[in-house]
Amino acid sequence: MFKEQKKEFMELVELSQKLELLDVLNLPELKSNEYVSNDRKLIDFNEEIRTAWLEKVGRLHASYDKSPYEGEIPKDAFGRSIGYTYEALLDDKLLKNNYSYDITDYNSSTFLYPNGMASIKGTIDAISVLLDEEIDIQFDLEYFESNIYLNTLSKTERLRRGPNKSNIFIFEPINYDFYGSLVKSDDLINAINNSSAKLKFVIVDSTMHNKTEILEQLSKKIKDYKDTVFVDVRSGLKFDEDGLELSNLGIAEWFVHKSQESFFNKLEKILKNYRNITGANLSYISYVSLLYTHSIYDSINYSHGVFNTVKEFMDITGNLNFKNSKIKSSKGDFMGIKIYSPFLFFTMNISEEKECMDFIHRIQAYLSKEGYFLPLRNSWGFRFPSIEPITHYKTREIAIKLYLGKYRGSLFDELIDLFKKISSQGDTGIF
Repeated sequence: MFKEQKKEFMELVELSQKLELLDVLNLPELKSNEYVSNDRKLIDFNEEIRTAWLEKVGRLHASYDKSPYEGEIPKDAFGRSIGYTYEALLDDKLLKNNYSYDITDYNSSTFLYPNGMASIKGTIDAISVLLDEEIDIQFDLEYFESNIYLNTLSKTERLRRGPNKSNIFIFEPINYDFYGSLVKSDDLINAINNSSAKLKFVIVDSTMHNKTEILEQLSKKIKDYKDTVFVDVRSGLKFDEDGLELSNLGIAEWFVHKSQESFFNKLEKILKNYRNITGANLSYISYVSLLYTHSIYDSINYSHGVFNTVKEFMDITGNLNFKNSKIKSSKGDFMGIKIYSPFLFFTMNISEEKECMDFIHRIQAYLSKEGYFLPLRNSWGFRFPSIEPITHYKTREIAIKLYLGKYRGSLFDELIDLFKKISSQGDTGIF
């Protein structure tokens, strides 16, 4: 355990060095026989890094107007020039390469948005400009905001096999549901290949797993691959900010076959103009909050750290028997690529969210007596564990979503012991 704690400490020190904050931080002293105390110190150190960085960025932000004076050149936290005449027209070229990757034989271009949903909407809006026909969407995803948005559009339907005229296909490889389900890649490929559309757009929402080889492999299965544009969209808040949750961020990377050079250039122009006209660029403070030494490989390593904690937890607790309850987490093979959910769901036979909240509060109280802190909070992607109640937007089923974080500390072992006790004794015998 102490080895894991020292590893997390060194990663946080390295992160503070990247942010040039080491000289203003109070480094915690970890002790080999004080695991619970060490966990608390690491949580506090993480928060100190985040606070110091955002205060540094905030002071910069306060010194610049939305429209700088003539000759005034706004800078980032490291003194690099960021040229803009008006904040809504800010050029993100210094930042976007932090999140980009390549697909063989495809040109690519990355665009950043104020949040994940803005990247999806911006992508579909741009496609509607590019196409000479009405957009026709098939989708297979369960995230509630994406579903609600897609259902506001005129022509959308769930993914289906067989002949069709759809020109947009959007999917999440891992479904955001309580059942541990994955999209069936054969159904996806069948739907795309049976479309009569001359130009097709395939969009993957990679928020739950970050960068993989999914689009690379999918491009090899599409018959009209030269006339198919691939787009990877995700919320960068989750896996692209080292767990610090610095700013909302949407990422959309477009891939166009190299044989379609003129179309690629047209697409880039439309996307840039769309963001400038609609104000869908990042704000200055979001931009400089995220502008530090980071690469797509840092994002991948971070996400894999999260998956490893989930896998280890499920290896131990996945076969436990619970009275009227189940513990689940999605995992599987998607086109030869192993993918995992970044969190797990604990489903219970209850009908009111209040019952779920009461159960969570009992868990928190139990852990607090042992000296542990398990926050109740929305979202996920943090370095440390969190918990929240979830009501499925369609079925109204209720569950606990447990996010275990990237750091495998002493709370990880305590949670495993707690679930074992719930399995053997029931919650009434523990709380």
